Amino acid sequence: MRQVGPAVTETLSPSRFAKFRQDYSVLFQRSDQDRIREDLRTFFGPRADKYLAIYEKMRAGNRSYAPGWNWVVFFTTFPWFFYRKMYIFGSLLIFLPALAGYLFGLTGNAGLVGALSVSANSQYVQSAMKRLQKADELGLIGERRQEYLRRAGGVSIVAGTLTGILFALLMAAVVLGIYLEHNKSA
Repeated sequence: MRQVGPAVTETLSPSRFAKFRQDYSVLFQRSDQDRIREDLRTFFGPRADKYLAIYEKMRAGNRSYAPGWNWVVFFTTFPWFFYRKMYIFGSLLIFLPALAGYLFGLTGNAGLVGALSVSANSQYVQSAMKRLQKADELGLIGERRQEYLRRAGGVSIVAGTLTGILFALLMAAVVLGIYLEHNKSA
């Protein structure tokens, strides 16, 4: 409660963005780490060991971020996020740079690509941890839990391929634009 006037008080509500801030230390401190690792392995699908190692780094430091390098993200940016079923984030990576370029004339994305390359693996592990917490909230156990985690996680070859084609077309358009601009001035 906060005093607003002489006799008027109001209840302060939590930030509307509080639901986006996750407390991962709850998962890090749980005693059933073998079960958490198996759930994460189910969620991650292919190359689970790579992401489990990142989870362990995060857990050892009791933090929600463990920097690392992702070459696929460095060279392709958004298709990796679609491949790993992080559709909203991947969509933002398609539209926000284009919108910023249109509205503000911003064209350099080197800093963004570097930051994404360093943080993508941690973001994926965070995504998995959110799904584990959601499975707990839903009370899912046994095969229903495993099925939920398999559906929510893993990879989407179709989404990765389609956005990979889109990425290739965008890069071809950039190269063609540069070529045409160079020929125009020659």
